[in-house]
Amino acid sequence: MTHFKYNISEFTKTYYVVAHFHYVLSMGAVFALFSAWYFWIPKILGLDYNRMLGKVHFWILFIGVNATFFPQHFLGLQGMPRRISDYPDAFAGWNLASSFGSIVSVIATGLFLYIVYIQLVEGKATSRYPWLTPEFYTDSLQTLLNRNYISLEWALNSPPKPHAFVSLPLQSFLFTPMLFISSESKRADLADDLSILEEYKGGLERTLERTMEEIEELNMITSSHDSHNAVRFCQDQLGDNIFGSTVKDNELEVAINTCRTKLQGEVEELTKELADTETKINETLNKFDTVESSDEDESNIQ
Repeated sequence: MTHFKYNISEFTKTYYVVAHFHYVLSMGAVFALFSAWYFWIPKILGLDYNRMLGKVHFWILFIGVNATFFPQHFLGLQGMPRRISDYPDAFAGWNLASSFGSIVSVIATGLFLYIVYIQLVEGKATSRYPWLTPEFYTDSLQTLLNRNYISLEWALNSPPKPHAFVSLPLQSFLFTPMLFISSESKRADLADDLSILEEYKGGLERTLERTMEEIEELNMITSSHDSHNAVRFCQDQLGDNIFGSTVKDNELEVAINTCRTKLQGEVEELTKELADTETKINETLNKFDTVESSDEDESNIQ
């Protein structure tokens, strides 16, 4: 049996070194740069990008760089030297495979430029912390109004305003970074909170209005003794499988009472949530007045 032994020094002047070096660059540094771009660019521009296209860009580039540089290891093992402008036909196969991989990488780069263009032209405004995901049993509204983030940049608006901090900020799990933000930024943050609350309140009011209309529709159906529309209404509210092949009068009556109880419970919950939101709006307005009064006091002192 013949044993082949390779001396590492034999590969230092071959394409094996080229492949290894570019693997470290493309799969390490370049991918790290792209990941940082996708992570912070919503904060820098204040505009979100197409997340699905970003994932497609990752996989196309991943396939492209591997198809480009992995075959070059085999070229190095075959003895193809570095820093030459031409090569023998014996090396043409793996060079062709590497060329196809580079074309795929160019396509990925074109897709990245398209993603940036769409972000600048059609990107939607993003929040302070676009990567914030409320947990399952969490109040989403309270999560949006929270000021404790993993790092200071997420406590600022997107994009951040110049000179957002009047002094060196402190990061702590006990104190919110908003304590160290300038009054102008505080007013901007409170205005954002007020906008979120007003939008949330408008959604609650629209939902409450639709629920009241459904209750009124149910009352009209029951008063007219329209069994066909009553069955349709109950199926829309409770599901299509609540009745069998035939609908009995007592089953329909129970379903109607269940629908009425369900809708009345929704009205109570929406009314309570609407009152809580109104309270939060008033608290935000009071904070806004406090910031305004503190600014007036400072101006009078000066």
